[in-house]
Amino acid sequence: MSTHPIVIIGAGLILVAFVIWACLRKESKQFDERQLLKRANAFRFGFFCMLGGNAVLMILLTWRQWTDRVETLFTLIAVFMTAFLVFAVYCILNDAFFGNKENPKNYIVISCVIFFFEALTVFRFWGKHRTLLDNGKVAVTPCSNILIGVTFLIIAITIIVKLAINRKERDDEES
Repeated sequence: MSTHPIVIIGAGLILVAFVIWACLRKESKQFDERQLLKRANAFRFGFFCMLGGNAVLMILLTWRQWTDRVETLFTLIAVFMTAFLVFAVYCILNDAFFGNKENPKNYIVISCVIFFFEALTVFRFWGKHRTLLDNGKVAVTPCSNILIGVTFLIIAITIIVKLAINRKERDDEES
């Protein structure tokens, strides 16, 4: 007996809604000045990454071999996800992503749920078409699903690594 995709999607949406509710129900998130400075730097890095990516996108769109093989929307999503990843990883590594009383584990769960649903979409596309190309092109579905899934997987891994680094530093201080 196979599970209907609507049941899986519904369960995932309920889980995401619960985690978001759990994050929002706590008292307001507070950031100190150092965190705000680091976050401002992250916005700047993300902005320039987006700006550079858009310049590359404009160049690629004039190249017919590229546009024959890759959908424009996929390229735009790639630029956006790269800038988002630069912002998020910089913030996480510099302790500017989470508020003072926020639990990073909630973000790990959210990232893993997003990764799961993106992977599910890719596997369903693969099962139906036996290729990851749509009519011979790198398309929004499933290629952007792969890109988004990998982005959130990297964010989850970055959070886990940062938690391990913080734990090691705390253990070293106590010794």
